Amino acid sequence: MNRSWIQAPRISDEYEKGAEDFLKFAQQHALAVGGKYFCLCINCVNGRRQALVVIRSHLICDDFIRSYTNWIWNGELPEVSLPADNEAVPLETGDRMEDMIRDLGQEGFLEAHAPYYEDLETDSKLPLYLGCTTFTRLSVVLALVNLKARFGWSDKSLTELLVLLNNMLPNDNKLPNSHYEAKKILCPVGLEYKKIHACHNDCALYRKEFAELRNCPTCGVSRYKQNDGEYTDDVATSNPRPAKVCWYLPIIPRFKQLFATAHDASNLKWHVVDRINDEFLRHPTDSPQWKTIDHLYPEFGAEPRNLRLGLASDDMNPFDMRKLWVDGVDVYDANQGETFRLHAMIFCTINDFPAHGNLSGYSVKGHQKAFNGSQETEEPSEPLAPHEVYDRVKDIVTVFGKTHRKDHANKNIWKKRIWSIWVYENNYIRNHKVIDPKQLDDLENEAAIILCQLEMYFPPSFFDIMVHLIVHLVREIRLCGPVFLRWMYPVERYMKVLKGYTKNPNRPEASIVEQYVAEKAIEFCSQYIEMATPVGLPQSRHGSTMEGRGTRGFNVVTMDRQQLAQAHLYVLHNTAEVIPYIDAHKQHLCRIHPKMNMMRLLQEHNRTFISWFRQTIFVDDSVSDTLRLLAVGPNMNVPTRKGYDINQYSFYTKSQDDKSSVQNSGVSVDGQLEHFCSAADNNPIEACMPYYGVIEEIWEVDYGEFRVPLLKCKWVNGNTGVRKDKMGFTLVDLKKVGYKDDPFIMATQA
Repeated sequence: MNRSWIQAPRISDEYEKGAEDFLKFAQQHALAVGGKYFCLCINCVNGRRQALVVIRSHLICDDFIRSYTNWIWNGELPEVSLPADNEAVPLETGDRMEDMIRDLGQEGFLEAHAPYYEDLETDSKLPLYLGCTTFTRLSVVLALVNLKARFGWSDKSLTELLVLLNNMLPNDNKLPNSHYEAKKILCPVGLEYKKIHACHNDCALYRKEFAELRNCPTCGVSRYKQNDGEYTDDVATSNPRPAKVCWYLPIIPRFKQLFATAHDASNLKWHVVDRINDEFLRHPTDSPQWKTIDHLYPEFGAEPRNLRLGLASDDMNPFDMRKLWVDGVDVYDANQGETFRLHAMIFCTINDFPAHGNLSGYSVKGHQKAFNGSQETEEPSEPLAPHEVYDRVKDIVTVFGKTHRKDHANKNIWKKRIWSIWVYENNYIRNHKVIDPKQLDDLENEAAIILCQLEMYFPPSFFDIMVHLIVHLVREIRLCGPVFLRWMYPVERYMKVLKGYTKNPNRPEASIVEQYVAEKAIEFCSQYIEMATPVGLPQSRHGSTMEGRGTRGFNVVTMDRQQLAQAHLYVLHNTAEVIPYIDAHKQHLCRIHPKMNMMRLLQEHNRTFISWFRQTIFVDDSVSDTLRLLAVGPNMNVPTRKGYDINQYSFYTKSQDDKSSVQNSGVSVDGQLEHFCSAADNNPIEACMPYYGVIEEIWEVDYGEFRVPLLKCKWVNGNTGVRKDKMGFTLVDLKKVGYKDDPFIMATQA
């Protein structure tokens, strides 16, 4: 606010206008007591409170305190000068609000919240309070709602926090006063959902031709209910409450949001751009079904951004896929900066084995579900061809509702279920599990043999249908690729997450949908906000452990000279400043022992280097303090630990591991060593090989001004104790011990 009027004559128009602006500022920002404010004339000097009319008179008659330029007694924050009129406040938030507004504003994405889009753009540029350069109204709301979603705050708790923050911030702050106001600000960011009234008996949804009905067209029950729980069709009710509500989450806006950010849009093409393409099965893209779809529908397969979906039959609302398959929708690809026509299709179903009874006609219950003890001589039934499956289901008539009696004549016909959809590309799974198609026949035969062997040892009651599940896995792998990308476990785990959103037991669906939509909005926005943390991803406790720190079991032990010399020699060999001295010592040995072979020369180097290094350093005054301390050698009293965090990993000793529920004592390191074929070999081969072992002790070798953490390990003999199985996994036999003369590694190497 302009303060030049303070120096103007009191009878000038400039002074009078400036005084009026000041009074308005004080009325808006200063704390009033009984309608009175501190008067800043030269007589009152902010010591007495006066009414505004009296203050105006004092300013005109007695003059303004000319040295009073920071109006801390009249609503201005201390040591914060206000910008001049019409002067823009530069924001330095580090957030990419403009990018977020741009991605939200692409054609087709803001249809659901078009009236609020301009308000969102305004809030993204509005400082939290006058003079604030770190937060805008939108960014602070996003940060607070991010915390709410991450830690499961209730709506009321966020409202109470907003009230507290409003009282702490300047009076002109733009922070919302309640969770409801914050929710309205984020409305354009959130994904669309619809509430559809449903019949109390699940007969029908009141949509399309039933949208205006007040009674169920099937059972006649009223659409609404009264306060006492009775259902009514009284039109005069001012605010009728629906008997049941279906919360519908349209899938098309969710697909559009996936492509709205460049990172996600790029990952949705991973299976084409970055996937390893060989003869092995790594991903559903490698499966015959994927390739058959590309062959039958070349236009669909030619667009790598088209989505192939897995349908999870586990009690979620259905999505209508016909529009995405036949017509497609226009979607903006933020990675390529263009709009394209997106199509999608159902690639497979995701379900546990009991669901096959509803989806595929499998026998999963009843008297025929398990082995009954008698010899089976029938041939296994042939899998149905696609047209045979369609012939069985095309005439199914499904009648919804609880009041209708079910026709039990065709109880083996598959039941209609409700679905949720999982997107393969959205998972961007880059797993190293590989399946060789040539081994599938052997695996299928082996599964049958194993089941026969189990029947020799276990009673018939053991063999329910779940035991026979492995017989079908190989066929599913052969058709659709690795099973772990299509099984039910991640869906079941996510069901638990969704159920945890229920804050109101009387309205579980509403709680789940509201929390889900808020979380998805925060996930989208967290990519643009500097301080936001993704919701649902655990925070690593090793973020600050790159340098290393001991965590548990501190002790000081006096070591014997031989072990300490081993540790000291290893430190010297792995210190960059010492490497030139190592080469010089080897050359020195070659000169004084010209006939010594390479293996003996290396042994002599290890035996004499410490003393030679000490003598060399002590006669050179130009060496660094680090080399001088290394030459002196370590303290005999060595601090030890039972736990150590470094390189974002936790390491325990074996003794500590035995008391823990997790294993942290295993270690592997790649060593670059010289390998001799015999004692007389003068041409060693330098090669790198992995070493595997268990940590027995953790030392912090003390050199006075600094310490070097070392791991003392019991190594496994690489020739007899390490092998790989046919699946490529490394098997280590910890009983085959080797390399006892070289037990140490630097903690930074682990």
